[in-house]
Amino acid sequence: MNILLTNDDGIASIGIQKLGLCLSDLGHNTKIIAPSHCRSANSMSLTINKKMLLTEHNINGISNAYSLDGTSVDCVKLALIKFNKPKIDLVISGINIGANVARDLHYSATVGAAIEACLSDVPAIAISAECDNNQQNCRFDDANQVLIKHFNNIYHHLIANKYTFANINVPLNKYKNIFFTKAAHNLVYEDAYQNAGDYYQLIGGRDTKLRNHQLDLGAINDGYASISYLKPQWN
Repeated sequence: MNILLTNDDGIASIGIQKLGLCLSDLGHNTKIIAPSHCRSANSMSLTINKKMLLTEHNINGISNAYSLDGTSVDCVKLALIKFNKPKIDLVISGINIGANVARDLHYSATVGAAIEACLSDVPAIAISAECDNNQQNCRFDDANQVLIKHFNNIYHHLIANKYTFANINVPLNKYKNIFFTKAAHNLVYEDAYQNAGDYYQLIGGRDTKLRNHQLDLGAINDGYASISYLKPQWN
């Protein structure tokens, strides 16, 4: 299968490198086009009125890897328009450093890249691994394991359900099991600002109370992996 990989943490992120090696080892033809630097929380931001530099990389034996001086959506859009031979069968965005669940789905550029693909009628998966407060200790291997275990079922579901993408999340500790979930409406982090004079910074504690296994946030809060099928519809 011809798979495009992207992310929002940037080309140097260990998450996308581990994902690329995993898929290549399984025999897939993978191509990486990822932002040249971190573009987290950029949602579906697009670069306009500015030239973007595409740079080739050699990453741990992964050939066909490039960075783009743009956003995650720029990477997907460029790949589907200019680098779509052989035809891209699937877009996978991740593995993100930190979960993408509940209200954070709207902010995430990892998810934004998957939405761009699915709106372009290309099956897409966003995949993320919860991390600690220092953005460390992500279980990337667990994320790959969940993806591999359900890869065929997810792909065929996406083929059969147009304009749908899959969203995979794994918790901070070894997952107990896997639940198919819906997106929670909860805030993942409390909305709060801290200021020093005229400077303001968004802060807020992580919601760890929700434990409903039918919802993505509740599942990972209770130590389960989550797979959601989502539609980017406004009506």
